[in-house]
Amino acid sequence: MIRVIKQGESVDHPIEQAGNLPYEDGTCDVIEVRESLERFVGEAATQAVARWTTKLREGAELRVSVPDFDRAVDAYKSGTSHEIEPIVCGKIGEHGSLWNRTKLIETLRKAGLDDCQAWPEGEGQWTIGVSARKLPAINTLPNVEALISMPRLAWTENMFCAIGALIPLKINITKHTGAFWGQCLSRLFSEALKKPSCEWILTLDYDTIFQKEDVAALYRLAIERNLDAVAAMQIGRERQTVLITCEDAEGNPRTSLTAEEVNAPALEVATAHFGLTLIRASALRSLPLPWFHGQPAPDGTWGEGRIDDDIQFWRQWKRAGFKVWQANRVRIGHMQVMISWPDDRFAARHQYHNEYVTSGKPTYART
Repeated sequence: MIRVIKQGESVDHPIEQAGNLPYEDGTCDVIEVRESLERFVGEAATQAVARWTTKLREGAELRVSVPDFDRAVDAYKSGTSHEIEPIVCGKIGEHGSLWNRTKLIETLRKAGLDDCQAWPEGEGQWTIGVSARKLPAINTLPNVEALISMPRLAWTENMFCAIGALIPLKINITKHTGAFWGQCLSRLFSEALKKPSCEWILTLDYDTIFQKEDVAALYRLAIERNLDAVAAMQIGRERQTVLITCEDAEGNPRTSLTAEEVNAPALEVATAHFGLTLIRASALRSLPLPWFHGQPAPDGTWGEGRIDDDIQFWRQWKRAGFKVWQANRVRIGHMQVMISWPDDRFAARHQYHNEYVTSGKPTYART
């Protein structure tokens, strides 16, 4: 069944009309889809969601419930239910696709929807429900100042990436060159904050890869959730983890996250990065100086136990009463030097540059 709410009126449509709702594009306030999406096969399901999305006005919701295949499999394995076949196949075998929460959310996002939340009315013993919104387009962001500290020689890929993403949004980008990253960024902050039009600062790193849509998504998330600062998700160079740290209520480091935290649009973190990070200018104006101040380890060295400029910034940010978040859906690239070696089968294998400096050629590539 499909229920359409438009201008306060609610109309139910049979499943047979799922692929062709009789409404003009951009006019519906809410579309609720029950026991329908699972009847589509393969790409037809994605196309159906896209058609429903076109019927929604900006800011409107699409709510979808589907049988939960994960829950059915768990019940089947445990032998706790004998109703699995109708759940998976339909009462007369009319189901054409299988769904879990992750697949449903990914399909909704592929259609241009976001802000995915659980839909309580669609949740049942064997079903999952998700609501998503058709977000308004962001065409220009003249109230954002993009800042980047960089060396004299830089990645051309990053520069063309930044130009392609920022110019269409009418975001001004300013760079500062110098040996000390924290000093460069501090000077850039100071100059940008003098501009009355500056409401947000977008920091960039010269090895970040991103798109216009990433910037718009960060901005939308910050505005809708009234965030002080929000960073895109980025993997650290020559590591396998993202550039964040998390703490519990007592300030102790956390090493794991719940499924709810991972699937949420934003995750509160203790520290982030500056590769593509949006910072509220009014908060930065009230942040005590110095903004960046690296500190050596207790033994006076710059080894283990030191506090780098970026970490000190986020600690000071927290002390001032502000929070920083990671945008879990905004995922950006991190450029780095890799070495490609041919193996015994003439195929390429890769090695981080630091590993080569430390250990030399990998065993399979040695003469």
